[in-house]
Amino acid sequence: KYERQQQAIKTLLLKIEDLQNRSRRCNLLFYGVDDKKGQESGEESKGCVRKICQSKLGMQSVSIERAHRLGKFQSGKNRPLIANFTLFKEKQQILRSAIKLKGSDTCISEDF
Repeated sequence: KYERQQQAIKTLLLKIEDLQNRSRRCNLLFYGVDDKKGQESGEESKGCVRKICQSKLGMQSVSIERAHRLGKFQSGKNRPLIANFTLFKEKQQILRSAIKLKGSDTCISEDF
């Protein structure tokens, strides 16, 4: 009985990990984006991501499901932005274009 429960727990943990990975599949993290407000709405966060994609990556339109800042606001520090893109293909294109940010304060990475 104990071994069956242990196996069931392992199976559930693997399923949870798989679901978490799938839910993060279309996420990207944006670092070095100006953060001057304690409260930033989801729409404002989306706007910051769109601005980077347009002005720095040359992508005219991106479809963002949601975006928000991570962590607690601290004056003088930029919190990372996390964005969930509607299309995986678009997320991949942004990630490939991130090389254009080399030498700038902004960088983009995957959400693992």
